[in-house]
Amino acid sequence: MCMRSTRQRVFSLLLALVLMVGLLPVGAWAAGTEGDTVTVEVRFDFRSVGEPAALEGTVAYPSDQRVTVPSGSSLYEVIEAAKNQGGFTVTYGQGFDGSENGYVIGFGDIGAIEPLCESLGADYTDLFQYAGWTYAGDPVGGMGIQSDKVTQDGTVTFTYRVYTAYDSDWTEHNYDGPFVETYYGLKEDLTAAEQLREESFSGDWTALQSAIAQGTQALAEVEEEDERGGLEYGLVLPYLCQKGVTLWGGDSSPTGKLEKARLVLDQAMRGEVAPASIKLAENNAELTVGTRYTLRAAVLPEGASQEVTYEVLLGEDCFTIDGAGVILPTKESSLCMIQVKSRKDPSVMANFMFKIVPAAPVQADPEALLSNISSGYTANSSEWNVMDMAAYALLRPQGAKLDGQARQAYLDQTILALANQASMGTCAKGVLILSSLGVDPTALTLVDGTVVNAVEKLKACSWDPKDPYFVYTAPYVLLAYQQGNWDTQEQEQALVDYLLSLQKEDGSWDTSWGYDTMGMMFQGLAAYYGKQEAVTSALDRGVDYLRTAIGGDGLYPNSFDVALSSAEVAIGLSAISVDPAQVKNGTTGVSLKEGILSKANENNTAFTYNGSDNPGTTERCFRALIAMAGVEEKQSAYSVYDFTSIPKEGAQMSWTACPVEFTLVPGQATVTVTGSSGEIAAKSGTLYDLEAGDYTYTASCEGYTTKSASFTVTEEEATSHQRKTISVSLTSQGGQGGGSGTKEIDVTVKVMVPPEDTSRIYTYKNDRSEYTNLLDDVSMPLTVESGSTVRDVLIEALDQQGLDYEEKSDGYFVSIDGWEEMGRGSSSGWLYMVGSTVPEQSADNYQLTSDKQVTWFYTDDYSRDYGSESWSDDSSSSNSKEEQAQVEKGSNGTYVVTLPEDSSGPVRVSIPNVESNQLIVVVNADGTETVVKKSIVKDGEAVLLLEKNATVRVVDYSSSFTDVAEDAWYSGAVDFVTSRSLFSGVGEDTFAPQEGLNRGMLVTVLYALEEPGKSSMEQSFTDVAQNAWYAPGAAWAVEHGIVSGYGDGLFGPEDSVTREQLAVMLYQYAQYLKLDTKNTASLAQFQDSPAVSSWAREAMAWAVEAGLLSGRSDGTLDPAGSATRAEAAVMIQQFVGVLMK
Repeated sequence: MCMRSTRQRVFSLLLALVLMVGLLPVGAWAAGTEGDTVTVEVRFDFRSVGEPAALEGTVAYPSDQRVTVPSGSSLYEVIEAAKNQGGFTVTYGQGFDGSENGYVIGFGDIGAIEPLCESLGADYTDLFQYAGWTYAGDPVGGMGIQSDKVTQDGTVTFTYRVYTAYDSDWTEHNYDGPFVETYYGLKEDLTAAEQLREESFSGDWTALQSAIAQGTQALAEVEEEDERGGLEYGLVLPYLCQKGVTLWGGDSSPTGKLEKARLVLDQAMRGEVAPASIKLAENNAELTVGTRYTLRAAVLPEGASQEVTYEVLLGEDCFTIDGAGVILPTKESSLCMIQVKSRKDPSVMANFMFKIVPAAPVQADPEALLSNISSGYTANSSEWNVMDMAAYALLRPQGAKLDGQARQAYLDQTILALANQASMGTCAKGVLILSSLGVDPTALTLVDGTVVNAVEKLKACSWDPKDPYFVYTAPYVLLAYQQGNWDTQEQEQALVDYLLSLQKEDGSWDTSWGYDTMGMMFQGLAAYYGKQEAVTSALDRGVDYLRTAIGGDGLYPNSFDVALSSAEVAIGLSAISVDPAQVKNGTTGVSLKEGILSKANENNTAFTYNGSDNPGTTERCFRALIAMAGVEEKQSAYSVYDFTSIPKEGAQMSWTACPVEFTLVPGQATVTVTGSSGEIAAKSGTLYDLEAGDYTYTASCEGYTTKSASFTVTEEEATSHQRKTISVSLTSQGGQGGGSGTKEIDVTVKVMVPPEDTSRIYTYKNDRSEYTNLLDDVSMPLTVESGSTVRDVLIEALDQQGLDYEEKSDGYFVSIDGWEEMGRGSSSGWLYMVGSTVPEQSADNYQLTSDKQVTWFYTDDYSRDYGSESWSDDSSSSNSKEEQAQVEKGSNGTYVVTLPEDSSGPVRVSIPNVESNQLIVVVNADGTETVVKKSIVKDGEAVLLLEKNATVRVVDYSSSFTDVAEDAWYSGAVDFVTSRSLFSGVGEDTFAPQEGLNRGMLVTVLYALEEPGKSSMEQSFTDVAQNAWYAPGAAWAVEHGIVSGYGDGLFGPEDSVTREQLAVMLYQYAQYLKLDTKNTASLAQFQDSPAVSSWAREAMAWAVEAGLLSGRSDGTLDPAGSATRAEAAVMIQQFVGVLMK
């Protein structure tokens, strides 16, 4: 069988055995009618052996033919017609199914490599053990000469490849092809160049003559290396034998020399100046963290293309560099290196080396920070800002004060919120912050005179100690109870005991989300320190832990904001009389106070996050400044939450109409509202008191795109003073999606939600097939600018389709189209994936630089969904890395995939906009294509595993088996396994889905999926012949513990595989791949679960949980039932899906 390389190529029986199950019959080349005739150009390329003139009289060779055959003829029949017409011989080999004439061994004398070498006086080498004929052409399916049919005019080219090597993972490398193409190509180019005339040549004539000389010299050097001297006269094979592994690889190799000379000649013939060198403006530079630099490179000589690319060689985690050469250092490094290459000729390069030094520290002034920040908060009615100003007033009575309008605005919105069905967190914050304003939280009066008691509302709230989020609420409930004498001792003790129960043996509390948690524990428990022995002991142990955990920069680590985390810790420590100025890193001596101050901006007006002023970071650090000043000045415990000294009295709402509040992201955005009479003044900040009517708002912020929209206040909303919140999110400027404007990319956005059924927990990881997309696929993909963030792209998609959403802070969405965070349980909410990966970055920090699919999904339990692996300490292994591969659109519908430089082993790659009837192939250097077997298409995206950089293409595929209905439950799986050459049909057009699967078939399928190469284990089974088609699979599977024999020297290749045996083999295969197999399902849900063999129970439970195996229609597992080919196809498809997670 002559097969082109999509893992279909057969060079020897060894390779043929690997591909045994890949002989999938296909229909035709293209639509046609039986009975017509078609004309086929049959061409032969045996230049790796030699030119016809050099072979004449020594080796018989085929000649190109143009034949006419009946439409529907097989490729074998085409070959026969060409043979008869051209008068050459053809030697065939036996197919896997035992059929004669299954593949081509030789045309004329060009076939078996050893006698061919002998005929030409060449020294045969084992490097050539896979030499043989391949074929390719537009109308060819590549499925075998008996299976491929011709129904239209076309061309098929047979190429004899001599030097094809395979590495340990069975990856193919063809070495003679590039050499031959370059050698003959350069000779042709030189002939064309020498025919040019100076008077009619528009380019640089001198450069052309130089390039001709260089090309002639390169040819001469290569030909001089030929010990037999035949290369010059067209005899190639002896030279290939002589050079062996040195034929290809690097500029000094024969292929490299010729490629370089040909590139220079090509540029000269087109009038281009060939790049010769790259001059960098400076080297060994010293760059400063946080300061941008432009790497300036000049490609010489003058007139050469100045296009360059940048490749990071050292220090990739210490800086970033964009396509324009702009470097942004992010952390200190003693040596970094960037390689600058000419885009026209990548062999022309220069290295830029530099070191990165920290920015000179700016001495922050705590008092200036307190004064400046408080001055900016006087009119801010946001809840924590209001409380901070009250705490500041206690510390600095003469300092800035919250103005009366902002105070009343807070009272109005809070009393209204507490009058409704407020959560425990809302009640706790209300009681605490109202107390800070001197308001009695038990005497809150509505407009209609109704009195609300916020304390009683808080006491009536229930809480669940198993709720993973409650740890963030409990400290504030305690702080609220501590503001008055409200008979809450029982409630307080229950909360104290709960928080103490969460402490770990080392004295810490859970820090997987950052050290915020520990700081909050201290804040809530501080009032009981020195009063309850258990609390005192716990917090003392916590202090010891914090003294050892502080970083060298005086900060505590956090997934998102180290300054915010550290501020929480400082507030907590101050509350038990531990001065943050005295908590220092043991090596650097930098204190917690110094660390927090290092995050202040140079103007002493705000605190920064990722180098930019940030409102949230500023607010929390302002609170920490108050706490640190208090403990230092008072020389005793200082709690910023202690407002018991402030006299309290009741408060009343002052609304006249509808309270309308705008929540803006980013937080520094501003909003104006206009009605029928013009612009309307805010009651406070972004809070408006609006009568019934129609209004328009305009939100704006520097660096963001302005947004305007209309809204209506109804009569009912105005008369009932019903609070109305309008969330507005602005996208970064720079085009749609907020990119950098360097290039455009296509991003497909999906917003996936589970069924409305709340009787069970849905996760996208396990139930994605039941999820639906809120967005209209017709509008996808979005074309945005490279550098756009995931946040901005989502907003663009939601705004485009008119879906409501609420963004709590940059990139943190708490509601989309009514699907609310914690709306279906305390662990429910929104997560996002890019491709198949849940990034650790927040959505406003994740920049998209290539075509991607972004999926936002609502989960009922984030701890059991995608991404949860990175939130725990579970280090379960996987056989693939979650590294970010770069996927760029290439030419002719291809994608160029670049893996991370330090990647080892398979890397998960996502290709967007792929349909279910398509698959991914790797485009090889010689133009042939290899199907990526470990790949899956789901939800419009292909996910695959690659171990090296590659060019891939999306191709269509569908099987045409007469016994597989389109709506059969296994139809898609049959397409999946046959397109990847894991299964073949049992006849020309049948699959036999209900036939049983035997052990020989199954190990061969897994062997073909893994493509491991020849097993090192000798075949020892008496019932497995060395040349049996399943022998390699059996040896490999036994060697790696995927299957075992029967113990009596028998393997049983013809024995049927039961469902539980199939589950066990896949389970052991998963362990061989180092997949996580710990998660299992209960088998008790199946009525025949006791029938599962003891040796198979764990594997069956894993297979059910992983979605590989489900019950029969009668509710049984049927473990002893024979597995059919259809069932095995489905399980293999599901297994690959698990592999991609």
